[in-house]
Amino acid sequence: MSQIQAASQGPCPEVANELTRELGGFDCSGSPVVELRNPADLTHWTMPLLEVLILAGAVLALWYAVRRLRRHGDPTNLALMIGGLAYLTINEPPLYFPNKFGLMEQVGLNFVHNVFTVQFMWDRLPLYISALYIALPMLAYEAVRVTGVFRRHGLLPGALAVGFVHSAFYEIFDTIGPQLSWWKWNHDAPSNSVFLDAVPVGSITLYSAVSIAGLALGLGLFVGRRTWAGNAPRGRSLVWRTAAVGATALVVMLAVGALESVVRGLGGGDGAYAVVLYLELAIVWVGGALALGASWLAGRREGTAVSSVYSRVYGWSFLAAFAFFWAVSIPSRLDAVDGVTPQGTELGNLPFVLLCFAAATFVTLVAGHGGPLEDEDAQDTGERGSRVDPVGSATRA
Repeated sequence: MSQIQAASQGPCPEVANELTRELGGFDCSGSPVVELRNPADLTHWTMPLLEVLILAGAVLALWYAVRRLRRHGDPTNLALMIGGLAYLTINEPPLYFPNKFGLMEQVGLNFVHNVFTVQFMWDRLPLYISALYIALPMLAYEAVRVTGVFRRHGLLPGALAVGFVHSAFYEIFDTIGPQLSWWKWNHDAPSNSVFLDAVPVGSITLYSAVSIAGLALGLGLFVGRRTWAGNAPRGRSLVWRTAAVGATALVVMLAVGALESVVRGLGGGDGAYAVVLYLELAIVWVGGALALGASWLAGRREGTAVSSVYSRVYGWSFLAAFAFFWAVSIPSRLDAVDGVTPQGTELGNLPFVLLCFAAATFVTLVAGHGGPLEDEDAQDTGERGSRVDPVGSATRA
């Protein structure tokens, strides 16, 4: 049976076959539930290492969320995890099967993932991507929580700060993925008309920054505010509120994305579309960075700064691993011609990723080493004459 014939058994659009052939040649005839592969047989040797890194982050995030719930009665970290998975459940299927959701003409097939050790949904969804929706939002939220942005500046600045931190970490990953054959972008998709080298600007803005800011906004609205006021939701209330967290991420992303559709509808070309995307990204980055920096400085002046075990352990692990991935990508980058390596893969934008590394490193220093380790040394009423509030900033007892 040919690949095209086999692919017809699954729900993937035909264009997916062209993209997957460039990743090593697989089709849409995998199991709709789960498909397993030998990690030694994957397209690029970095792929199983990436899986271990992201899955370890998700496991650590689960441990940390349960620890915070037990020690501090704070369900926000757990709600963030489950809300992120709810967002994945809503968001990912239309991206993989736009033909089944009536989105081929408007959106198209944005990309296809390469096949990893564990795959779901006809080989479209790698397990590590599900873990990514847990590990990196937790890293971003923790950095903002322990610097007290939500308490000092409110929900919207806090959400922007989470979006900024997530974008900085995520784009370190996003800009190298195409070069190492982790996935392949579709340059012919209507929604991918503006690129920053190997990555669509729509992905940089809407996914890495805006949607996670929306996730954090939903977390604050539905779970955080009650928790920080000393009335943490429990039981059925927590269940529906957690589902609302994931839905808020999608609503915010679609609402912000609608502005770009308006620009196109009014006759704006790719240039106007790019301006809107970069402006939206700048709002998240600049607004979030200013809120985070101001709150960190206030904490230092007050002597109330605390730090996060998760930020320290996973933040440095993530940065070290990706510094290694970027280092091993240098030889093929040096041999590239017109942004394409000898292996036929595309290069990410180096100045942008250096900016992301700098921002993520600073955030890890701030959140991982800002003061006493909140989950090891400080209790609700504890050492150093201070009390740790649910938002993560210590206040004088």
